[in-house]
Amino acid sequence: MSTDDKLNMLLDSLDQEIEHKCFELRQKRSERAMERIFMVCCVLFIIVPVTLVILGLSVITFITWAAIFMAVGAVSLSPVILKSNEGGLLQ
Repeated sequence: MSTDDKLNMLLDSLDQEIEHKCFELRQKRSERAMERIFMVCCVLFIIVPVTLVILGLSVITFITWAAIFMAVGAVSLSPVILKSNEGGLLQ
């Protein structure tokens, strides 16, 4: 076997591991982005109602804005939740 053949065999065997590692890195990056989005939503969920109360808006308005915020969050995140197969019934 020549050196080129050995090198090609080595590269072929490592190619799958490289692809696997790249996939893991892309998933970690995606998870970090989702964590940031979640944290921003949590902060907004606290700031928006507090701001409404400070501005003197009624409790009904507070509840309405909270319901709107949760509905928008549920609608916008439902594709992400439904796409996730971890531990769910979806396949």
